[in-house]
Amino acid sequence: MDGSARAGEPASARGDGGEGSTARFGYEVRMLGRDGSYRWTRWNTKTIPQDQLLYAVGIDISETRRDSERVKVGSWDWHLPTDRFSVSETLLDVFAIDGAPWRYQQFLQRVSPGDRRRVDRELRASLAEAQPYSDEFSIRRPDGSLCRLHSAGRSIPGPDGDPDRIRGITIDVTDRPTAR
Repeated sequence: MDGSARAGEPASARGDGGEGSTARFGYEVRMLGRDGSYRWTRWNTKTIPQDQLLYAVGIDISETRRDSERVKVGSWDWHLPTDRFSVSETLLDVFAIDGAPWRYQQFLQRVSPGDRRRVDRELRASLAEAQPYSDEFSIRRPDGSLCRLHSAGRSIPGPDGDPDRIRGITIDVTDRPTAR
């Protein structure tokens, strides 16, 4: 493979696909890891249609690719009865806060004024309807800079069946091109 294939496109193909033939395909795919970094993997597959078999082997080729980048992804947990937000180390950095648990209103104060009502409405609606939460908004950091975030979460019911907490992830999408 020459490394010129784009993510999700075949890097090579062999075999005519006719009866009794085998086909080999290779794909290079960029995958997001648990640590927030992207890794490039090369997936080589071999199909044997007459036996209805597919063999696949993936290898990490990140060291040979220059376009690996780190994404800021963090998790959060809002415990409703105590009104406490707990966040991962990554989100402590993104929000530029110390490690003390937050309250909901403290979180909302960081959300930019133009997004604040919508974020509050969407979070509360997801809790009331027991539906997943997903929203994109800006926050103002203590140094005055704006940071664009995408957040998604799901409510977790307590013993009585009512929402007890909402847990989710937040991704810093500040550097992502915006659709016009």
